[in-house]
Amino acid sequence: SEMCIRDRYQRRVHGIHIMSRDEPIKRAASIDEHTMPGIGDAIKQSSASVSSSSETKQNFDELPDDYPIWTPEKWKDTDLCELCTKKFTFFQKKHHCRMCGKCVCEECSKSMRRLSKKDTNFYRTCDYCDNKMGNRQTEEAFKAILSAKENVIKIYKQKIDEMGEKIAERQKRMQNLDKKYADAEATYKKSEEELKAKLAVLDRNVKGLKETKKSIEKTLESNKAMLQEREEQFKEAESKLHTTCSDLEEARSLLENGKKQYKEYQSQYEAQKARLDGNGQVQV
Repeated sequence: SEMCIRDRYQRRVHGIHIMSRDEPIKRAASIDEHTMPGIGDAIKQSSASVSSSSETKQNFDELPDDYPIWTPEKWKDTDLCELCTKKFTFFQKKHHCRMCGKCVCEECSKSMRRLSKKDTNFYRTCDYCDNKMGNRQTEEAFKAILSAKENVIKIYKQKIDEMGEKIAERQKRMQNLDKKYADAEATYKKSEEELKAKLAVLDRNVKGLKETKKSIEKTLESNKAMLQEREEQFKEAESKLHTTCSDLEEARSLLENGKKQYKEYQSQYEAQKARLDGNGQVQV
């Protein structure tokens, strides 16, 4: 009878990777549902089918109609187990897989399997072949997963196409923005050059104004000195005028006195003249 299928750990022997029955499903189950939506259900169904098959007998419907059994004359003869590399001794006997002909130890060949529908006998198989036959349902599960992945890939392709259109539209917008930016930059450079020219003119004007200011300040200083000199001259002339006015007032009073004396002399003269005209002689 067939021995129960046992979980076996990973081993690497001569480049051969032997996995336990559930390992491919466990690996597939590590796929992020958010990253690949739609695959989770297929993985769960496949895992359930493999788990159920591991608890039942071998599914003979999956066997080929006929399979060439490896006979002793075709067996390989080695000093080490071709799977775990243990050395064969008197206590560590050699065994041969009837499915591939490998020379293996007892630990690596505990399974007994039917190899075809035609032959009802059970034969010793190595762990590698046992896993290979036992993982057929896993292969079906992977086919379901692959189908789900293809559907997801189609969805992603549609999304990629949509994203491509959006990217093309954004690139077009970016090109328009680049063109606008280039035009704005050219306008800015032109305005900058014009401003630089205006600033150069203003700098020259400022320098001219500074020189004019210095000249005016010099003129003001000279005019200030001249004004002070004129003020002194004015004060001197005012003093002279004051003296002249006082002299003029004095002369005016003298003139008035002279006029009064003149009038008195004239009146005396007129009186004497009248006397002379009336008597023909001067009366003393």
